[in-house]
Amino acid sequence: MKGLHLIVNGLLVLISHFAYAQDAFIALTDIKFDDRYDEGRQNPVIKGTILNATENELKQLAVSLTLVRPNEPTQVNNSIRIAADGSFTYILPSVLPYQQIWFSLGDYVYSCLYINEGLNLTFDLERLKKQKVYMLGEGMEFSGKDGEINRVLNTYILYNKKHLPDFYENLYNLKVEDLRFMEKTDSLFMLKRKIDSQFLVENRNIAQHIIESETENQFLSTKIKYLLFHKMEITDITELLAPVYAVTNESGEYLRYLYWYTNNLKLHSKEERRNREILFFKIDSIFPPAFADLVKLQVSSEDVAEQLSINKDMVTGLKTDWAKRYVTEEIIILKTKSAKIQGLLTGTRDNAGASKIGKYLKSTDFNASMYLNEAKTGEELLKSIQASFPDKLIILNLWATWCAPCIQNMPHSKNVQQQVAKENLPVTFVYLCTDGGSSESVWQNKIAELEQPGEHIFVQNEQMNELLTLFNGKGYPTYAVIKPNGQIDTKTINLNRSFDIHVLQKLLKQ
Repeated sequence: MKGLHLIVNGLLVLISHFAYAQDAFIALTDIKFDDRYDEGRQNPVIKGTILNATENELKQLAVSLTLVRPNEPTQVNNSIRIAADGSFTYILPSVLPYQQIWFSLGDYVYSCLYINEGLNLTFDLERLKKQKVYMLGEGMEFSGKDGEINRVLNTYILYNKKHLPDFYENLYNLKVEDLRFMEKTDSLFMLKRKIDSQFLVENRNIAQHIIESETENQFLSTKIKYLLFHKMEITDITELLAPVYAVTNESGEYLRYLYWYTNNLKLHSKEERRNREILFFKIDSIFPPAFADLVKLQVSSEDVAEQLSINKDMVTGLKTDWAKRYVTEEIIILKTKSAKIQGLLTGTRDNAGASKIGKYLKSTDFNASMYLNEAKTGEELLKSIQASFPDKLIILNLWATWCAPCIQNMPHSKNVQQQVAKENLPVTFVYLCTDGGSSESVWQNKIAELEQPGEHIFVQNEQMNELLTLFNGKGYPTYAVIKPNGQIDTKTINLNRSFDIHVLQKLLKQ
């Protein structure tokens, strides 16, 4: 009887553990999510420790994080300072579950983190010098409440690369105009689901909810892409719905596709699309409440003031408490950004340093001037740029030497500069290049290779991240215009909205 009693107790423990594991995951798309993520939830923290590193090595190491968000900007870059004892800390700005973070430690580690309650990272620099880590490996350890799930999900990434080496290439090579597009898509995802199942069996079904939902989110994104191209509506919206358990690139893309589906197939005129009241009403009429709130979060603008206006209109109609709290926090952040931008450009100018935008390096025959940034903050750099070119329209281009779209757009920018010179317009082009993933010599060589005229400043990654955040930038390239009257415009020029001399002439008249 005693043995039977122990067996029964053991089974009860297992059942209890299984029930807890199942209940531990509640989708953001589930209305019950409100009950789990109440106001008492603490912002999760990443704590890191770097072992066997000298004082000089710690000074040279850089910790970089790219946080994935459920709304625009969908990714935010952060640089984290390492303390003298080799420790570092990052507190996530929101309490959302399983937020994806792309993490790098210098050139030694590149990994994908999923943060829900808290994660500890330990690095052994001696081991990392012998073998760099991609996702996980010797010299890097996960621990803390989110330790196990991070180990499993990074193992999953490597498992996919091994067992589905051509999946993404085959997926991206599918032509949406092909009438067999969905047949081929089904075939690809049937194989992926099979690999997912094999992995989950081998790893005790840990992270099952996230893995399965990410695959379904990706499949439905692909399906909606097909529907949009062929202008096909479906009668039952549930065919396009799958739960979202984590804030990741895949789930974010899926939610944006749901928004594009609504905006392009359910609204039938430009007037309807521009009317937020109609747009939000349509979203509410199509989707269940929790889904509707997530889809509304995809309504965005690159202009800080307009995004603030969108969020103010949105927040009163949100159905879930967590979304209301999240958007309210976003409104506070946007108000701070807006006030900072206005304060920067309407405050008193320091004319004594008006001509100093950095340490001067050289000028070239193709009318490029190069500087090293000496400002301690992005705010200080912005002030010095405006003070250096008073009464001019300043075109800011935030770029990186490794950014293909940045490089591809440089010839057009050069052509516009030539037109500006010909018309003798009071316009200055300032190119701010991040030192993240680059070097001074690579930067100079790239400018020379492109023969790119203008004012070029090589800027520390930390200050660039500050400016990207200030401008609501989604990454590189990001553009901003400083008007002669001190106003900042982040909307008129972007990668998808090319500008010409007529646009600049119009801006000068404003």
